Amino acid sequence: MNKFKWISIIPVSFCVISLLCVFTPIPALAGEYIGDFCWAFSHLALDISGVIKLGISHMGGDHYTCSGVITVTNPTFMQFPAYGNAELLAGKIYITLSLAGIRNGVIGIDMIKATLNPDLSGTFESIGVYADAVELSEGGLTSTTCQ
Repeated sequence: MNKFKWISIIPVSFCVISLLCVFTPIPALAGEYIGDFCWAFSHLALDISGVIKLGISHMGGDHYTCSGVITVTNPTFMQFPAYGNAELLAGKIYITLSLAGIRNGVIGIDMIKATLNPDLSGTFESIGVYADAVELSEGGLTSTTCQ
């Protein structure tokens, strides 16, 4: 009987320790939330403007993750969830964003590459691939207060 007791305690102990390890938070994976950052964007050739609002988290070193919403306010109101990353390279901030949505009833995806100066203003280039077309665009970004 005593031998059976020890044999049953070992698997139970292993299960308890495993559960504690699984549910113990690992702070390094979460990153440090820095805050919300916003940019007004404009594309003069297509007469499109709006706001990019991103929540930024520092992952360590020069690496950041971001997610948020891109809101087009002109010529019509549209919102798209976006996610990506930012890197500090040679005194500039490079942001890459991915988003998907429906434009004029057609589903598509967009990739945006933004290059920011230390004052957080800069330029962007994007490519959108839709079921019926490919759209290239570029324009300016200006840091603004978040609403």
